[in-house]
Amino acid sequence: MSHSAVERVWVWPGGDGTGSGAPDPKAPGNADAGTPGNSAALEATASDATPWAELARELGGETALAQVFWNRELYSMAAVRAAYPPLNLDTAALEEDLQPWALADMESAVSGLLGAREAGELVTVYGDYDVDGTTSVALLAHFLRTNGWQVRTYIPDRTKEGYGLGSIGVEAAAEGGGSWLVALDCGIKSHKEIALANSLGLRVVVCDHHTPDATLPDAVAVLNAKRLDDHHPFKEFSACGVGFLLCLALAQRLEGLGSANVREELWHWVDLVAVSIGADLVPVVGLNRRLVQMGLHRMNHAPRPAWTTLLRSRRRAVLTLEDVGFGIAPRINAAGRMAHGHLAVDLLTAPTEEVLEQVASLVEAHNEDRKSTDQSILVEALEQVKAFNADAGVVLFAPHWHKGVVGIVAQRVVEAVYKPTVVLTQSGAVLAGSARSVEGFDLYAALLACGPHLIQFGGHRAAAGMTLKPEDLGAFRVAFSAYCAQQLQPEQRRPRLRLDAEVRLHELTPRTELMLSRMAPFGVQNEAVVWGVRGVRLRYARPVGADGKHLKAVLEDPASGARLDWIGFGWGHFLEAAQNPDLLFDAAFHLERNDYQGNVALQGKGVGLRVHPLRS
Repeated sequence: MSHSAVERVWVWPGGDGTGSGAPDPKAPGNADAGTPGNSAALEATASDATPWAELARELGGETALAQVFWNRELYSMAAVRAAYPPLNLDTAALEEDLQPWALADMESAVSGLLGAREAGELVTVYGDYDVDGTTSVALLAHFLRTNGWQVRTYIPDRTKEGYGLGSIGVEAAAEGGGSWLVALDCGIKSHKEIALANSLGLRVVVCDHHTPDATLPDAVAVLNAKRLDDHHPFKEFSACGVGFLLCLALAQRLEGLGSANVREELWHWVDLVAVSIGADLVPVVGLNRRLVQMGLHRMNHAPRPAWTTLLRSRRRAVLTLEDVGFGIAPRINAAGRMAHGHLAVDLLTAPTEEVLEQVASLVEAHNEDRKSTDQSILVEALEQVKAFNADAGVVLFAPHWHKGVVGIVAQRVVEAVYKPTVVLTQSGAVLAGSARSVEGFDLYAALLACGPHLIQFGGHRAAAGMTLKPEDLGAFRVAFSAYCAQQLQPEQRRPRLRLDAEVRLHELTPRTELMLSRMAPFGVQNEAVVWGVRGVRLRYARPVGADGKHLKAVLEDPASGARLDWIGFGWGHFLEAAQNPDLLFDAAFHLERNDYQGNVALQGKGVGLRVHPLRS
């Protein structure tokens, strides 16, 4: 993980976040640090007076890990075990907990689709072109085909149709005698489009996870745990997760009708659910955590050829959710952004190695094109930021920017300048684009306030999309910047680096790392643990990687002499300071096991680094 381009506030456990996290080695110190190796917090860590002392005893003396659990509001071993149950490969137990029939309208969906199977009616499986949408389509289409349904798939063209269930796709589904349409990762707000489908003789099943309106569309079934009248105990499924529940209910009914091993075969596709959860940034807690555990186990022990092909350059012994986020998701998304989402479905369902290699080669080419395109646009976008010198909200536009990457560019601009950002391009007669927010700022409310200058918009607090008339660009830019300037709170103007625990290096042991690994998989609402140490020396610092972009060193506690290998990706600019024997540093990092040529050692993977405020 590279450092933020904007000075970060280091938020120590129990702190108020007022300390500076300047990435500049020459930056002055700040008041949030104590005396190196002698702060009150550090002294308290080793004391029986800490609130987590009893939990530490239950953990066999693991005070560092007890502090993490305590700061995550897990105050007992019972709470820890409930939050982090071990991997359980018993599919029957997980199936029971998933409760597919608890979803409202599940009976209507299953009965209707079984009727379609019996009558030989054509079912169109329709999904968005991102990872959640394409994994949903691949999963459901495969399940239906292998169990006797007549199926075709449809993914909208990003450029011509945009997101969601659209009239072009609905009309295409009705052509050629189509009778049913299953909308995945879309449809929950598509009242007009579903009314059109009804008028064309299509019966619609919606499988979605976005927040619905008070009134649901007029479909045969609307499967969404976030419905106000839905009683499923878990609300945070991905769309592919909802699709999996539909398949599970269908499988149970088919086995009740005499089919054999339908559920067993279905569980071979749980890896797609895991990928959708990791890519769509839904919470990795509760049932989602268990689905990810099951999916990752399959990816590591019986990997789909697509994963092996996409990750051939990431030579890890064990695949993690991080590999999904950085290795799989961008490539699948690139197909929909730069070409067509059908490529992703073809990749996930390729029948032979030859077809897989052909499709994977195309996907990889589109991903490289995507990276080159968004990087070139980012350079131009940052130049615009400098030219406008906006104090708060940023609205950027160029007619030639690729529509498929404006969301990525908006996120990159936020990382660079830490301001709510809108990136627009020309799309036919209108301007279209995406917006990304900073932590805690309600982007949707900002766009709502700017509504008179927009044709349409949609999204949520963190991300959104919109269209507007070219002649309204100037007024929208002024209104958006003014709203952000007025509403942004002081704490929302700089990124925060939140640390789970403040420790001494000698407290981190192989046993700590082993117990820490049981908290995985890490993701939204179960973020990887960030450890913080104050006042350490950097020994044997050297540059690594192309152009010396990264920094390899050994952290050393001047009080105890304890050491820890450390690598900071993107921290190469600290080399000169790191080689100064008179300086002390604060370091933030993830703790990981580094297995290199059979030699296993603990390593800190850098998240933050700064010169200690007391300097030496």
